[in-house]
Amino acid sequence: MAPEVVAAGRKRKSPEPPSGINHEVFLNFRGADTREGFTDLLHRDLQIAGIEVFRDDKKLLAGEEIHLGLKKAIKQSRISIAIFSKDYASSKSCLMELVQMWECRQSNGQTIIPIFYDVSPDAVKHQTGDFATSFKKHEDDKVDPKTIQNWKKVLQLVGGLSGYERDNINGRHVTDLLDKVMTRVRQELKEDDQDVPDKLVGIDLHVQWMMTKLDVVYSRGQAMKVCGEDRRVVGICGMPGVGKTTLAKVVFNKIHKLFHACSFLNGVNSGGVEFSQELLIADLQKEKREPLRSSGKVKKLKSLFTNMKVLIVLDDVREDEQIKALAGDLTWFGPGSRIIVTTHRRDVLKVFDFGEEDKDRAAAQYDVKPMEYQDALKLFRMHVFQGDAPQDVSECDSLSPDIVEALGMLPMAIKLQASYLKSNKERSIWQSSLKSLQKYPLERKVEAAFEASYKSLDDCAQKIYLDIACFFIGKDERIPPYMWEEAWHGDPLRIIKHLRDMHFLEDGENNEFRMHDLLRDYGRKLVKGCRIWNHSDALSILKDGQGHKTPKANSLHPAIGSGIKNLASEPLLKNDPDSQASLPTDRRRCRLHRLSPASPRRAHRCTC
Repeated sequence: MAPEVVAAGRKRKSPEPPSGINHEVFLNFRGADTREGFTDLLHRDLQIAGIEVFRDDKKLLAGEEIHLGLKKAIKQSRISIAIFSKDYASSKSCLMELVQMWECRQSNGQTIIPIFYDVSPDAVKHQTGDFATSFKKHEDDKVDPKTIQNWKKVLQLVGGLSGYERDNINGRHVTDLLDKVMTRVRQELKEDDQDVPDKLVGIDLHVQWMMTKLDVVYSRGQAMKVCGEDRRVVGICGMPGVGKTTLAKVVFNKIHKLFHACSFLNGVNSGGVEFSQELLIADLQKEKREPLRSSGKVKKLKSLFTNMKVLIVLDDVREDEQIKALAGDLTWFGPGSRIIVTTHRRDVLKVFDFGEEDKDRAAAQYDVKPMEYQDALKLFRMHVFQGDAPQDVSECDSLSPDIVEALGMLPMAIKLQASYLKSNKERSIWQSSLKSLQKYPLERKVEAAFEASYKSLDDCAQKIYLDIACFFIGKDERIPPYMWEEAWHGDPLRIIKHLRDMHFLEDGENNEFRMHDLLRDYGRKLVKGCRIWNHSDALSILKDGQGHKTPKANSLHPAIGSGIKNLASEPLLKNDPDSQASLPTDRRRCRLHRLSPASPRRAHRCTC
């Protein structure tokens, strides 16, 4: 029974905030040390960035507890920033706030960012230097020994978290330190939830089984706790189009807050190993992705996360090397970490190395089968009729059960076929579609649904779909329409919306084109030889004239342009975000697109 979407609405990315005031960032600092310097500057930058920030400037009297309103402000903040300074530990209010912050981290996964402003992490963790002097004074003031011990314990824990030390900043410049902290805050506030529609059919039982295999306490739709200190791998296996990625996204959304860091790597096979390594490191560090040397990537993976409980999803894994490069050795990650893999190749799960202590452990496997008949029929009707079938289409709906069976109860195929039939509610068309689908074996059901939907598109929509499949996945969707509009004098924005309505495109983050891997592969199969998205293939054709078809679109990296005799005479299309898009004047000739050197993918931009 495969899980799948039954409505076009999108899942809320965050729960409703608790009642009362709600802040994104809470500032914990020693006022006399930093209020009129670093803390003021950070507070200003956070406000300018539109981030709701709370800071308390009141000083507690001896023996006074932090008031209820302050506790509430800490609890309702998503991030707490502890600014450690030389005289920090002399402040009882700072220490009490820090204890409350740590309790919130333990109970609801609140992020704590330590800043070591003019004190070292070791001094904080081990209470040496000025921190030792402050604690001696607390003892002289007869502060409860248990309270002092708790303060010291929390300082040791928070001091060991990933943060920022001013002495490690070039020149100890405050502005550089502020930039790093602001970048981290923005990354932390960015929602980790994956986009999934708000209604699903047949998903609950799958989620429960996944939680059992992941050893997560799960009750009434809520993930409560990750059990044990062992590292676990669960592979979600099944044929293409059965709903593996959907299940992985739902499970990820439910449990990622139980981990110190998380990463969902969409389409590992299409993104490339090196790009995926950079993205994984950036996700787990809550920083922007930066190009790294090959040796540096593995070194960082081996050294940075050994004490972090992480959740990683590797989506669409097809090769052993992808596992080895991204998470092959589980000792790279801290105790309690969980890895989820979606794949149609069960044998790749054997690649994981659990370490000497757990050498007998193996990855668990969860097989996703096609949907149960009743769930599949419900899914089809929800997409084709937007709910239950109305009376005036009963002649068509009588064919629904047979169509669902002909589609093999595969959710991806059902969704695509329903999108096509939704605008063609004539019994003769439904009968023709059913007859066509019944010819195909199970493994080709999805492709048959793709074919019917593709043929229903007009000529311009087909070309735009093929261009996106070959060149634009993961790229800014605001740029190519200028080229398409010039080339075909159509309305590309309307076509893009239509492709989304037909489920050829998915909703992407940051205005990026997103497409299911099966649809991408289907489109590339249709145009093989006409659109060249692989740099090495394009180079061979231009150098040696290889290939039996005249390419309509090529994609080249600028570094490989040298040595091609005829390249200078060919019109070149440059479509980088930082440069103004321009079109070649002679559209009859092959159009080339030059990718930015920093582009992580092999080829993605072109127009025909």
